[in-house]
Amino acid sequence: MITHFAGLSLNTVSIQSVKQFYHHQLGFPIQSSSKYAITFQPTPDMTLTFEENHEPISPAHFAFEVPYSQFDVLVDQLHARGITLLNRMFGSRAYYREM
Repeated sequence: MITHFAGLSLNTVSIQSVKQFYHHQLGFPIQSSSKYAITFQPTPDMTLTFEENHEPISPAHFAFEVPYSQFDVLVDQLHARGITLLNRMFGSRAYYREM
């Protein structure tokens, strides 16, 4: 049974915009970077890679799980970093849109 994944790769139309949001606003460390791709390491066991592509891109949804006891602290940190939450459901889910 698969319980986790080690890496996720998505397309983007702008490496700079992705870097601004995931590194500068969310604070994800950069594992590697080039002119056409950037890889973040949000957790020790997972990477998130974006590759530049100028073709139309479908939206993607993925989630990060945090301990319930830390949820409100994380929401406050997102607000402090200038990230607007789209909605907050059931007290344990918060959605944002990448800038």
